[in-house]
Amino acid sequence: MDKLLQEMVNLRRHFHMYPELGGEEFATCEYIQNYLQELGIQNERLGATGVIGLIPGSGRSAKVLAIRADIDALAVQEETELEFKSKHDGKMHACGHDGHTAILLGLARYLKEQNYLPAGTVKLIFQPAEEKGGDAGARGLIQKGCLKNPDVTAIIGYHLWPELESGQYMINNGAQMAGNDRFKITITGKGGHGAYPARANNPINGAVAVCTAINSIPARLFSAGDYTALSVCRLAGGTSFNIIPAEAVIEGSVRTTSLETREKVLEAIEAAAKNICQGYGLSCQVEAGQIAPLLLNTPEIAELARQAVTASGLEVVPDTAPAMVSEDFGHYLQHVPGAFMLIGARPQRGEAYFLHNPKFDFDSTAMKHTVRVLAEFIERFFNTAG
Repeated sequence: MDKLLQEMVNLRRHFHMYPELGGEEFATCEYIQNYLQELGIQNERLGATGVIGLIPGSGRSAKVLAIRADIDALAVQEETELEFKSKHDGKMHACGHDGHTAILLGLARYLKEQNYLPAGTVKLIFQPAEEKGGDAGARGLIQKGCLKNPDVTAIIGYHLWPELESGQYMINNGAQMAGNDRFKITITGKGGHGAYPARANNPINGAVAVCTAINSIPARLFSAGDYTALSVCRLAGGTSFNIIPAEAVIEGSVRTTSLETREKVLEAIEAAAKNICQGYGLSCQVEAGQIAPLLLNTPEIAELARQAVTASGLEVVPDTAPAMVSEDFGHYLQHVPGAFMLIGARPQRGEAYFLHNPKFDFDSTAMKHTVRVLAEFIERFFNTAG
């Protein structure tokens, strides 16, 4: 396994040095396909920058297990001192997707070198554009048929997590990561001269009141156990110190861990905006859009994953609060059962910077542990009835 770890370290360093943003992962895909080809693993391009690999089984099981890794980088200027620092200015693997890709390729090599023949089919999904959301990432691949031909029975995914130690895994039953929605409120009033506010109707006044009301929504409607994060992140209006604008815009994000909570929050935002604007004599338009769905682990698959961790001599962190960041892996779980693992990867030295930080790094031993866990999971999945 130490030799395989070094192979994955080399893979990770290559991807880290040559990061590509979502929808632009052409060289990354070519590298992945060449690597799979050298291993003798059937693969194909799906869409412009997705790759699907297939490892056929013995036929003892008709089940098909998909394992997904995301491959895109972020528009971040790297600030680490790593010897394999990004060579692409303004682009960085600051969310560990270089490691995710290396893990899945490492698993493919491990299965081949062990001459392991799974009872059923293993489908490797190398997904682009996880960071972009919308139809660019998971949803786009699903629309292109990544869960078909052969039809996927279940799916498993993972994410390196610097808040856990290497060798620790968080695999909740149910909510694992929050859903993410964005909202935009456009408030329209009447512009005018700053010297004569009574002749205008300043939308900024209404916008400030709306922001205050929005920030009170979680405390008013939910208990602490609902794990709701509601943030106003942009308030814009006006072009000069002495001109009352005709329009103000509020934008923000909503993170929720249940479908019921999501619905209540979005309804409360719209109601607050419209009621306050009516009181101020302003008009408003409220828009909301989903960035990533709530990620809900299937309990039976999550239990198999926890068993695989324990059987590998590693530690399962008891069910805890869902992570409030979001992941488009939830789209897959709207179609097939599955589970998502958070992989402990706190660096052995120095500060543990969180995801999307320009100084982000992770403990490479987490990759070795995860290949072991995934191999154990494959065995248990195909040997389980259903």
